Amino acid sequence: MAFYLAFKEVWRNRGRFLLFSMVVALITLLVLFIAALGQGLALANREYLSKLDANLIVFQTNVDLSASVSQIGRSQLGSLKRVDGVQAVGSIGFSSAKVVLAGIKPVDVALIGVEPGAPGNPPVTSGRQLETSRGLQVVADGNFANKYKIKIGDVLTVQTLQGNKEERRTVTVTGITAGQQYLFRPALFIPYQTWDQIRPRGAFNLPGSEVTFNVAAVKLQSGQDVTLAAQRIQAQVANVQAVDLNTAIQAIPGYSVQQSTLNTQQGFTLLIGVLVVGGFFQI
Repeated sequence: MAFYLAFKEVWRNRGRFLLFSMVVALITLLVLFIAALGQGLALANREYLSKLDANLIVFQTNVDLSASVSQIGRSQLGSLKRVDGVQAVGSIGFSSAKVVLAGIKPVDVALIGVEPGAPGNPPVTSGRQLETSRGLQVVADGNFANKYKIKIGDVLTVQTLQGNKEERRTVTVTGITAGQQYLFRPALFIPYQTWDQIRPRGAFNLPGSEVTFNVAAVKLQSGQDVTLAAQRIQAQVANVQAVDLNTAIQAIPGYSVQQSTLNTQQGFTLLIGVLVVGGFFQI
């Protein structure tokens, strides 16, 4: 009887209940949209770092964990590898570039220099990984490859600013990895020596000095405590700061502020939805 009376009430006021249902559905859709927006923005910012096969990220000291400012020389890698509990160390360099494709505007990409066979070098879903530190080869972000129909063996033209003029280099796609974005741009992975030669430079910062990179990815031996390992690295290697992956992600420019804003919006939207729906049921 209760269900019958409820159905009769709903049917008698079907216009009102239809409007209530539409409002509830729209509020639910708004909450889902904001949640998806927050997740998508977070992923576009941190996707590469979150997938690193490493336990610690090593920065230069006094740079507030800014990867773009941090500068670590190749000579420091040996010192990092000698720290107790460290299994492997890989250099990682970040820069920006454009890929020139036929018939469309050049595409902005994150040009990431990595060390073949070391932490920081992403696994491939097709083709092969980087095999040499100097080759003109590249592993492409899977989403970038799918969007622009890039296949194994294709030749890409990478454009960067060298001094006061634009330079173009051609590289061959040897592998394609899963989605790998960094700072909202698809990533192209190249050997660190090649990256050092073609990365953007100012007019007074031309090649010739020691190869430097931005950060080092450190993989620890099994069973090692991450906090203690970070302390050992900072004690034994001069002018470096070691942090775990989550801390490094939180230090990405704008990441924490962006997520805090979106979480606040999501919380208020959910609260408003609860109040509105509760008000409808009260009426």
